[in-house]
Amino acid sequence: MRDDDLDPILSREERVLPSSGFAASVMRLVREEAATPPAISFPWKRALPLVGGAILVVACVLIGALGLLVQGAPPASAPDVISPAIASAVAIARSMQLGWIAAALVLSLASVKLSLRLADWRA
Repeated sequence: MRDDDLDPILSREERVLPSSGFAASVMRLVREEAATPPAISFPWKRALPLVGGAILVVACVLIGALGLLVQGAPPASAPDVISPAIASAVAIARSMQLGWIAAALVLSLASVKLSLRLADWRA
């Protein structure tokens, strides 16, 4: 087939009509899409401190591990490392009276939650 043969075929103008109900169904879908609320964005402002803290913890662990490798310290088993760490953490908590502080925080949180629930119940 040559270009001269294609020109008469392509130059004919046939009217193309959509099937019945096509325009109505498309417009219905467009209206439904317009009526849906926008997606909720991710709360990056709340997540960034957590991500930053996680990065900081990972960096500290890597630096500590690198320091142990450089010193050539013999590897200690997990219970040998964890037990003194827990004992020192408990000693620090006792010296700072952290038990009373934690109890006060829990009691404060419980009273705030209870008051909010009562206020919501009356409304």
